Amino acid sequence: MSSRGVLPSFSTPVVNDNIGFDFNPGEFPENSGSRGSATGVKYQSQYIRYVEYQRNWLMIDGKSSIDFDMYISGGGTYASPEKIFEEVKVPGRNGSIFLYEGAYENVDVSYDAWIAKVDDPDTVYKNFRNLKSYLMSRESYIRLEDTYHPDEIRFGTYNQGIEPDVHETLQAVQFKLNFTCKPQRFLKRFYDQPVIYTNSGANFRNETYFDAKPLIRVFGAGTFTINGVTVTINTSNSYIDFDCDLQEAYRDTLAVNCNNDVTLINAQFPYLKTGDNFITFNGPSSIVMYPRLYTL
Repeated sequence: MSSRGVLPSFSTPVVNDNIGFDFNPGEFPENSGSRGSATGVKYQSQYIRYVEYQRNWLMIDGKSSIDFDMYISGGGTYASPEKIFEEVKVPGRNGSIFLYEGAYENVDVSYDAWIAKVDDPDTVYKNFRNLKSYLMSRESYIRLEDTYHPDEIRFGTYNQGIEPDVHETLQAVQFKLNFTCKPQRFLKRFYDQPVIYTNSGANFRNETYFDAKPLIRVFGAGTFTINGVTVTINTSNSYIDFDCDLQEAYRDTLAVNCNNDVTLINAQFPYLKTGDNFITFNGPSSIVMYPRLYTL
């Protein structure tokens, strides 16, 4: 399973009113004197933006952006993915025919970010360097969580460099983080928390608009069926995991392949359709399911 970092409390904003700007943070620039100059107004604006950023943070593959003194703005996190389809034009026929694949393109997710440290520019640059190294050391898709969407999880890759805007007077760097993410916004409650069944004949209701591909752990040999899709387990191993997204059967987080220990009808893995999903089993002692419901 993916790493499951714990986010700091979303209910407590982190605000530092003493960040070493060239004005008193409690004093709005007037139209006279140095504090009413264009520079003073600029710093006031940057201070307001920094305090706003400090209220929001990001978890990157289980590590908090707060560890780098980095805070974010999430205006670039609300885009939706495009459908994958083929447009067919038929000669002599008005309009087009669209052939949908039932899948979606990846989506770009960006964060405006800021690292600042009062009277300590060396720490600012060190944190920025460590952040770059951490991001570039991640491979493939990593788990992303932020305070703008506290109930959701995304999986994205980071493949770009970072071009910082360095504010030496403000002892800060400002930059943009651009992730390429899978289209799903997984609902955290149904991704991290399992549903446990010890009796056959249960019903799971998927109240999203999308079919989901769960992770299912089955204890014991026998059969289990979800929505008419039946899987037979031919071994008495303690348990087998079924990743219905990867379409793999295994134990110990992919370390032990168990595809030869199971029988699938038409090579079909179970899924959770929108609405009611009936779950029955005969032989296994229990089933633990992570539904992996999502929205877009």
